[in-house]
Amino acid sequence: FDRLIAVDPPDRSGRLAVLRVHASGKRLGESVSLEEMAVHSAGMSGADLARWLNEAALMAARHNHESVTAADIDNAYFRIIAGAEKQHRAMSEDERKIVAYHEAGHAIVGERLKSTERVHKISIIPRGRSGGQTISVSEEDVFLHTEDQLRNMLAMLLGGREADQIVFGRATSGASSDVERASTLAVRMLTRM
Repeated sequence: FDRLIAVDPPDRSGRLAVLRVHASGKRLGESVSLEEMAVHSAGMSGADLARWLNEAALMAARHNHESVTAADIDNAYFRIIAGAEKQHRAMSEDERKIVAYHEAGHAIVGERLKSTERVHKISIIPRGRSGGQTISVSEEDVFLHTEDQLRNMLAMLLGGREADQIVFGRATSGASSDVERASTLAVRMLTRM
């Protein structure tokens, strides 16, 4: 056979069903809401959802929790989308301050623009290749974006760099991935809209 079959990621109800399957056999605390997890996981595949729950269970076991807590779920989410914490990477006080203002810039722009995504969590803990992260989630599954929504995404991506300019009078290399993602989005807007 020479056929390609595209399988889209599940919608919210599909993600909830997948989460229920993978949650069976795991002791979840009362603070854990599979419905909330389904809302915050737009674009995740079934394998991503299974990995998220498994990672949360491992974190609960490492911390000797009797059940998986909401904090375990939250930390596992961050680990999956941003990478493991870099516990041995020492940041100077100045670097922590720069990262904090940078991430606050993303968050402020995101909140002020009232985009389709809302700021879910901000971290200045180094993970993966970044010094900090601002995680936004959409309350709904979004398949199409308007030009205004895409412009808001661009503004939010560049909000950290602008905060660097306003507070410190200069940009830092911490904005390089933001600029790269914004450039990719801008090119897509010009060539596909």
